[in-house]
Parts: sequence; C-alpha cells; structure tokens
Amino acid sequence: APLAINIKTEDATFRLHNLHDKGGTLVVEGSFITEVHVVARVGGRKNKLCLASFWASEFNEYNTGFNMINGSCGGGHFFLGTGASKRCEE
Repeated sequence: APLAINIKTEDATFRLHNLHDKGGTLVVEGSFITEVHVVARVGGRKNKLCLASFWASEFNEYNTGFNMINGSCGGGHFFLGTGASKRCEE
C-alpha cells in the first residue's frame, strides 16, 4: 500500500540540571518532533485514502492530550487522544 510520511522538527536549546555538578546546569542543543503527517491508501481493493496528523502543540503538561492526532479515513473524520486507537477499513 502506498504510504507517505512528513515530519516537522524544531531546533531548541534548553538547560537540564547537571547531576554531576551540584548547582550546575547542562546546556542541551537539539531538536523536537512537533508534527507528523501520514497519508496512506487502505482497504485493499477499496483503495480508500487515510490521513492522520500528530500535533505536539496539543500536549498538556503531562505530555498527553485529547486531540493529539486528527485525520480522516474513507471520508470519516476522527480525533485521537492518549491511549486511543482507530481501525481504518480492513
């Protein structure tokens, strides 16, 4: 089945407490995944389009959320949060 994935990252610099140096901090320069978008054909011969997007901006302070993923499958729209799943066609 055809599949396409697009990932957006953002650079970030932040400080962590340095456990090896009391009172010191460790500067980390890295990146975070902020969005993931997926397009796929599903349903065997039905060949229906499935779209899904993950949004890190929907996270709360516990890195969970109610609408972290939204999309459509065969024309039906959906929203997924922590622990949810979606079956699309077969």
